[in-house]
Amino acid sequence: MPATLCASTGRPKALAGGILVSKDPFLPPKRQPPKPSPPSKVVEPDLLAGARASLEGDRVPRVEKCSVCAAAASGNPAEKLCWVCRHLKISAWKDADLQQGQQQE
Repeated sequence: MPATLCASTGRPKALAGGILVSKDPFLPPKRQPPKPSPPSKVVEPDLLAGARASLEGDRVPRVEKCSVCAAAASGNPAEKLCWVCRHLKISAWKDADLQQGQQQE
């Protein structure tokens, strides 16, 4: 395909069909990429919506951290203690109750 030259400048000019000719006659012509076609609907929208909805239930709930040692908290969410800190707290309460009972006697 011969290059079309501009009558006034003598330089190559753009051709129809998305092909641009280089401004320098010694370089090979440059091509513009074709315009992308609109995406085709491979998966039906209702099927895609159902798949997205099924993934919502698979998410792992956020784990609260222990307020003392920052391990994963368990049990009562108001307490925010892991099982180790909870058992230490309970045993400390028992020891405190025993000491108060001995002091009262």
